Amino acid sequence: MLYTLNGITKEYGNRKVLDAESLKIPAGKITALLGPNGAGKTTLLSILAFLSYPTRGSMTYDSREVRFAQSHVQPLRREVVLINQHPIMFSRTVARNMEFGLKLRGMAKEQRETIIRENLSLVGLEHFAQARAHKLSGGETQRIAIARALALSPKVILCDEPLSSVDSQNQAIIVGLLRRINKDRGISVIFTSHDSVWARSLAHEVLYLDEGRPVDSVLENIFSGDVVKNESGETVFVSGEGVGFPLSGASPGPARVSLDPSGLEIFRPGSSGRSPESLYGRIHQLSHEKKGIRVVIDAGLPFTVLLSENDYKFMCPKIGDMMGIKITPKAIRILGG
Repeated sequence: MLYTLNGITKEYGNRKVLDAESLKIPAGKITALLGPNGAGKTTLLSILAFLSYPTRGSMTYDSREVRFAQSHVQPLRREVVLINQHPIMFSRTVARNMEFGLKLRGMAKEQRETIIRENLSLVGLEHFAQARAHKLSGGETQRIAIARALALSPKVILCDEPLSSVDSQNQAIIVGLLRRINKDRGISVIFTSHDSVWARSLAHEVLYLDEGRPVDSVLENIFSGDVVKNESGETVFVSGEGVGFPLSGASPGPARVSLDPSGLEIFRPGSSGRSPESLYGRIHQLSHEKKGIRVVIDAGLPFTVLLSENDYKFMCPKIGDMMGIKITPKAIRILGG
């Protein structure tokens, strides 16, 4: 295993943001850390990068016990590079930004120039060497950040939401880059995301965090809001964005719910599938995976539905189609307030 965590917690005052009783991350793979905002993903990455120390617990890295002291973690930081969600670039050229870490490691100028040239070429930005790094677009900055990380010859690259502020063209390029550096260079890649669709298409392993805790099964369609009584006296859940659906048996007040994608049903408007639990929206993503076809529908909130191969062939849904979503009782899981 690349990382093994036992009883790792991170607390800020009285607030526990991470509580990983047991967590293992394999070596040589691409691993996705999924979860909603505030799940503890970034906190975990910082600990894995040896930039933040846990409040308590133990961890091994590459079969070595980690002692959270500056003298012990400093050598480990040479093997692990963290790329932040919004990478910081000095107001200098791209080449000078990439050169900084290499100079700290005492590399000769000719060697530095070779490494910079090779890694800029890998990310397809070799002609950007003399461009001002702080004036690049979000996608270009993320690609330069990957090149800068690769220049340090790490064993592990950690990426915090690498696609969050990137246009669709650069998203495809970055996904291809992460896949390539894992396959061709054998670098372990760990990235965070709250978008399970593209994360599943890239990762070999998927781990899920919810409220700082690893959970056994991947929870999806997680929404926060309030349980209220409507004008008819029915108990309904209303998200912060104003999207609602019936939620019988729940107590009024703040709530978080998860809707199992395999428990949701979709239908075309006007068909017999309509019910009081139905919502309507347009398909904006389709992807194939081992368990079936994943359909993402924008119905005021993004709802993910997992169709069987047979249902997909029968319905033939396409991106842009208007669809209804039937929320069945078996799909609903109440997570708490």
